[in-house]
Amino acid sequence: AGVPILVLSTVLWLLSNLPAVPTAELSKAEGQAKQLEASYAARAGKWMEPVMRPIGLDWRVGVSLIAAFTAREIFVGSLAIIFHVASEDVDSVQQSLVATMNKAKNADGSRLFTTATSIGLIVFFIFAMQCLSTAAVARREAGGWWMPTAQTFAFTGIAYAAAWMTVHGLRAMGVA
Repeated sequence: AGVPILVLSTVLWLLSNLPAVPTAELSKAEGQAKQLEASYAARAGKWMEPVMRPIGLDWRVGVSLIAAFTAREIFVGSLAIIFHVASEDVDSVQQSLVATMNKAKNADGSRLFTTATSIGLIVFFIFAMQCLSTAAVARREAGGWWMPTAQTFAFTGIAYAAAWMTVHGLRAMGVA
């Protein structure tokens, strides 16, 4: 899975950095935020944000979920790309990503990754179609695209419903 992961990570990096916007007069963090907001990835993600809002997430997580369909392993890397986390070693990247996720805010200023939304995201991954290679195997086994297409829509729907119930159930119990 290394080659597809590398290719998709590169494509995601390009989509999150193009088109280039002038950021010379801004601080590094402000420049990165402005660049990301104007990127092709942001445009695609904002198109799907109305679907992400009910489960407490935003377009940035939506873009990472789409990327994760090619391979689950890409999800964390795509979050790191979208949140512009970079470091020399794996431990630093992990710590930086966790710190960045803890500081991430929704448009209304509320925290993006709360306990409820994080558990809801985990629940989504439990039920969602594994990845593109799973669909390819289902296509080969079923002899056509009907079965993997049905599986993708069914599993995504179940995953979304389970994530929604988890997030809203936890919030109703007072878990932020």
